[in-house]
Amino acid sequence: MRRNVLIFIAVLLFAACSPSGEEGQAPEAGGVPFYRIRVEPLPDLNKPRGGGALLLIDGELTRFGGHTDGYIPLATAEYLKDGAWHEVPANYSHDFGFITRLPDGRVMLGGGAGEHFGIGQSWGVEIYDKESHTFQSVGILDRKRSGASACAMEDGRVVVSGNWYAPDAVGIWAEDTGFSHLRDVGEPRSRPYILQSGPGEVVIFGGVDNYGKGTSGIVDRSGGEPYREALLEEWAVTGGNSVRSAEDLKIGEYDYLVPASAKADKAQCAFLRVNRGRFSLLETEYPLPKFGPDSSALTWGNVLQVDRASRAAWLLGCDEKGRLNAAQLLYDPVFEGRKASLKVWFSEPVPVYPDDFVLLGDGRLACAGGVRLRENLVTNFETGRSAFILSTNEELRSPGWLWWLFSLALIIGLALVLLRSRKSPGAEAHETPETPVREDLMSRMVTLMERNQVYTQKGFTKADMARLLGTNVSYVSACINTQAGTTFPDFVASYRIRHAQGLMKSAPGMLISDVAEESGFSSEQSFFRTFKAHTGMTPQEWKKTAGV
Repeated sequence: MRRNVLIFIAVLLFAACSPSGEEGQAPEAGGVPFYRIRVEPLPDLNKPRGGGALLLIDGELTRFGGHTDGYIPLATAEYLKDGAWHEVPANYSHDFGFITRLPDGRVMLGGGAGEHFGIGQSWGVEIYDKESHTFQSVGILDRKRSGASACAMEDGRVVVSGNWYAPDAVGIWAEDTGFSHLRDVGEPRSRPYILQSGPGEVVIFGGVDNYGKGTSGIVDRSGGEPYREALLEEWAVTGGNSVRSAEDLKIGEYDYLVPASAKADKAQCAFLRVNRGRFSLLETEYPLPKFGPDSSALTWGNVLQVDRASRAAWLLGCDEKGRLNAAQLLYDPVFEGRKASLKVWFSEPVPVYPDDFVLLGDGRLACAGGVRLRENLVTNFETGRSAFILSTNEELRSPGWLWWLFSLALIIGLALVLLRSRKSPGAEAHETPETPVREDLMSRMVTLMERNQVYTQKGFTKADMARLLGTNVSYVSACINTQAGTTFPDFVASYRIRHAQGLMKSAPGMLISDVAEESGFSSEQSFFRTFKAHTGMTPQEWKKTAGV
């Protein structure tokens, strides 16, 4: 009887939820499907902000630097916690400066305009401590810089290059020596891309030159002579990783994606792949659209974010009506020699154009602050306080009367189930006890972890565990909670930490980035953060304690 009732409820639920079509789906433009994106408000920032960067640090949205109305630099940051933004004073303003994550999870900010209106250059460098929400000055750059980019390498050193209305060169930072000159450049740039091409090596390319003109196809290297890349003579890559760490562009080891526009047709945008310093044009099923579903012209931005867990890259843009567009590139097929797929969302008009965004997972993107649009043109003199989440999870639409029918059926069904659950004496003896099943499931999970080392797979989820064991995610969660006294992420993390410790003992010379990779961590930053949370020490501190 109970089974029949549950089946009846499930059928009604399916009927009520089955859509006649996805809500807000628009006609395809140039073959690319468009879907409506939801805008969910967040609390406003304390100050209007444009420029700078938005990062997600240990679950906290944090907005750094930039400038406010009137193009006045801000020497503060704000982080979102407990439903409000909290302002933190910095030592310097870094409007038009660089921001990059260090391997241990700290954030380095350096240089920027020396005056209002983006004029001049500055020296100051500081590091943001996410635990204390404070800034600590760490000296000065190798030269005054504005419009520079930076790349933090696996060994903790930081390469910086780029300048605005001043000479350019490549500088390098180390914790014990600070910044120093590394080498001259084959071509001066502003906001270039700096990406690792191998252990301790980077390539530097793109952006615009130090006076705002386009760059040629010259690629600089931290080690070795500059060379000319033919693909960069056809495609322009601007914006660089001045406010975005190279890690956020990474799809594999020394393998990155960057957005580009055709020099012959600036409205045509695409993705370039930079794999160990080698450039190629990423093939997609459809080109990035130039127009929206109602023929509104689209302008794609320069900030790209890679979500390696879902094997997708995201790019934000806007159309001439002030609506945001989010392009999702599913790049996994590229590794098998196939074309990547593409999907695009569009929103209602928004008050400001966000000049940065971060990924929250589950198809959600967070934005905070930005600059106002005037006739589809960006103005640095008018900024905004608005913060919001763009949610690409498609909602399904169904007729209202089906929802009423479902609700009524659900109430009746639950009542019947409750009546049925009133067993006669002795009925419990015929029920299958859950505890032995859970204990058996726990032992099977432990066997799977220890023998098969499934935790070394990046992005290993409860659903993966349930699939391998032929059960469901609810049983997996309940079993780990009751038998292991922890959560699934911590359960997996404990195995990864032990695996990493074993690697560091057996191969003391192994790079920390390789240890993190082989232990299943999504990034080096994630490894540092999780390792310290579980052991109370950084990996380097643990190695010293363990005598490695």
